[in-house]
Amino acid sequence: MDQSTSTKIRQTKTEPERHPNVAGRDKPETPRFLIGISHSSEHEACARAVHALLSIGSHYVTHADWGCLDGVHKTWMIVEVDTRGEARQIVPPAFRSDANVIALNRFTLQGIKSILDLQESAA
Repeated sequence: MDQSTSTKIRQTKTEPERHPNVAGRDKPETPRFLIGISHSSEHEACARAVHALLSIGSHYVTHADWGCLDGVHKTWMIVEVDTRGEARQIVPPAFRSDANVIALNRFTLQGIKSILDLQESAA
């Protein structure tokens, strides 16, 4: 995918637009964000990081998925909140600066066809 296509696909707003619910309801779907936190792969450091997060007992860690046992020393969670800032606030303060917060989106076949048509007409 070239730079111009990537730019057209990516929304220029800092927050994702609300989009129709997959079930076809009139109410727009709340934006979704993937929150990820990495930590050290060294055995003791990993155990300390997991212990620190679990000890906090926050909403984040009670709903997080971990990759440590598969050698990927990260934790992830998908949240539905209105803004990226709200998503970041879910992360315990000690880990907030290292967290990745990614706005998630969905594509429809018709929507992606429109993007491809724009690309072809621009060429």
